[in-house]
Amino acid sequence: MGIPDVLAIKSLIKSQENLDVRIAIGIGEENFSSDKITESNGTAYVHSGRLLNDLKNDGHTVSIKTSNDSVDRDLNILLKWSSKDFDNWTMATAEIIHEMIMNKEITQEDLAKKFAISQSSVSQRLKRANYELIVETNQYFRKKISEL
Repeated sequence: MGIPDVLAIKSLIKSQENLDVRIAIGIGEENFSSDKITESNGTAYVHSGRLLNDLKNDGHTVSIKTSNDSVDRDLNILLKWSSKDFDNWTMATAEIIHEMIMNKEITQEDLAKKFAISQSSVSQRLKRANYELIVETNQYFRKKISEL
């Protein structure tokens, strides 16, 4: 799971009025997979389960746990900073971000037509959401995860 996956979920939920989501990302082994997530096990499930409890207690909405504490520290600092933006997205901004993440080829003009707004409004929403920084952060996350 990368930043776009997390933000695809986050943006879809935030595009609905008064909804939000906490996301705990566990990176590790999957020893047993079941149709019921509560029956699946492995370090990935253990990591994400513990994180979800921590997120509930510390007020953050996204966190990651791998087998590398140094990587965890670096990535979680970035997630805390990033969440200052995406936790405060409006419904309108979340809709635009969701479309950008789900359809990489979509243009600002296409988005303007889809949402019946001007292209400059699309551009402003992307700037407020720090979309370019989201793209850069995703590249960094993918590099760090691939090095594990």
